[in-house]
Order: sequence, then C-alpha cells, then structure tokens
Amino acid sequence: MKYNENNLNEIIFHIKFPPLPKLHSDNQEGILEFHEHLKNEFPNLNIEKNKKFKYNADSSGKLDDDNIHEDPIRWILSDDQKEIRISDRELVLTYDGEIYIGLNDFLKDVDLILGELDKYDLKIVNCIGLRYINQIEISNEKLIDEYFNPNLHLKKDEFSKEEFVESLTKTDLIVDDYYLILKYGRFNPDYPNRTSKKDVILDYDCILDYDEEIEYIIANLIKMHKIIIKRFESDIKDKLRKKME
Repeated sequence: MKYNENNLNEIIFHIKFPPLPKLHSDNQEGILEFHEHLKNEFPNLNIEKNKKFKYNADSSGKLDDDNIHEDPIRWILSDDQKEIRISDRELVLTYDGEIYIGLNDFLKDVDLILGELDKYDLKIVNCIGLRYINQIEISNEKLIDEYFNPNLHLKKDEFSKEEFVESLTKTDLIVDDYYLILKYGRFNPDYPNRTSKKDVILDYDCILDYDEEIEYIIANLIKMHKIIIKRFESDIKDKLRKKME
C-alpha cells in the first residue's frame, strides 16, 4: 500500500504452473541449485511434508488406501520476514507486512524468482495471485464509523444483543479479467476464546485464473495492485488515511 503506516499483516504472491521435473521433490539437486541463486535474499532452506486424508469411507466406515494421499513436498526458502514455498507445481512468496516498503521493492524479489524459474523451463503459468491482508487495531468502537465505509457493516450492534465473538464476510467479484476475493469483518485474534479485542480485517486477493506467459506476470501484478488499491480506498475514510500518513 502507499501509506507510511500501512497496517499490512502479509503480502502474498502466488503462481501455479505445469509440473517442473527439475524441481520435483525427488530431485534435490534441482532445489539446491535454485536456492544457490536466491540465498542472498532467502538464506534458509527447509523441507515441509504434510499428509492429507480424504474421508470418503465405505459403508463400513473403513478407509482404504485410495482414501489417503500425500501432499507434494514443499521446499521453504526464507529469511526472518519473508519466505518462498515451492513445489514442482506452485510457488508462494510471502512478505511480513513490517518489511513491505512498496510494490516496486516487492517486485524486485518476484522478478528475481521468475528469472530463476525461467531456467527450469517454466514458460506458462496457470494461475497468478496477489494478496494484501490488512489487520487494523480498533481501540474504540466509535472509530468504526470514522475509519470505514458503512457498507462493510463492521459495527458490533449491527449483529445482535448476544455476545459478539467474530464476524467475517467473503465476497467474490470480477474486475476486468481478474477475480477479486474480499474477506473483511471483525477479527478475533484469540478465537475461539472470548475477548473484547476485535480488529478489522480487510483482505484483498486478486487472481488471474487462466494460462499466461511468464513474461507477463509482472505486468499482471501491477494491474492487480491497482485493482486492490482502488478497492481499499473505497473501503476506508479520510480519518484512517490521515492516521496512516
């Protein structure tokens, strides 16, 4: 975002692509070579392996082998406040909001990563995503009216007289050629425990969900950024803008 005090929690760049054999989990040399060229920015290298279970049991309730499968191995390249998670089919770059200076700085890392992926015969990506998650602390309930567009319906008294625990809304929009997924509402950091603290979440996930050549990824991210900024500006008021400046 363009503000000095941006309230950003995370910024995420995400792509999915056809399988890259050289980055398959069984090919350790491939990931070591990939890391070698990125280790100045992402010095740590770890491995993540998870199991997923499909609960389609038969009539007896028994799970057979077909109901269990393993996630692909994901390699994690990281420093203290940013990381890359990569498998042979997808890559996710995550920034901690504290280190986000602006889009141009973020795109330098994206461009560095794409330059390396290009060496692994990545020509087409199937999906591109850019996501900004804003978590805004609310010290006084009166600030809801002063900070945010009332169309978001963020006030506690708009729900019921019962104890308010959490309320999050998801809305999917189509903007030009992109999906814009909005998740917003009053977030309870201690959920499911009760707490009087209810932050405001403004989560914008912009996605291009069809095949695109790798050289157009940066141009698409710039367009996505503009879409997210426009929506964010429509969701906040001048008093919050002044606070963030």
